[in-house]
Amino acid sequence: MKENKLEVIIIEDEGIFALDMKCKLTGWGFEVTYIEDNYYDAIERMNQKMPDLVITDINIKGLIDGIEAAKYLRYTCNVPSLFISSRNDSETFERISGLKPIGFLIKPLNDEMFYNIMHQFKDSGSYHRKS
Repeated sequence: MKENKLEVIIIEDEGIFALDMKCKLTGWGFEVTYIEDNYYDAIERMNQKMPDLVITDINIKGLIDGIEAAKYLRYTCNVPSLFISSRNDSETFERISGLKPIGFLIKPLNDEMFYNIMHQFKDSGSYHRKS
């Protein structure tokens, strides 16, 4: 019987970093549905296929940052987020706190922490599985 993999999208404008995350996630049993580098392209793709989770950098290309993208996805589609950033200041934490992200990771990523957050989320079953 085929296992249903948790479907993830990545919004990240650093191509090599995004591909590295995709390789790790795939190796850990997740399906990376697509990678986009900005809010508008990500939303367009999500109109075709809704993910179980969005992993987003805070500083992405375009006028809308990763926090605003995650806010839209949380409140209109109920898609949870994992934030990744090189910023760890109090203003950033304040902006994301109301979104109840599954986590916040600082670049460069600690692979063990990344793995643990992803598997805790998967094991919790707190994502909306599509039929």
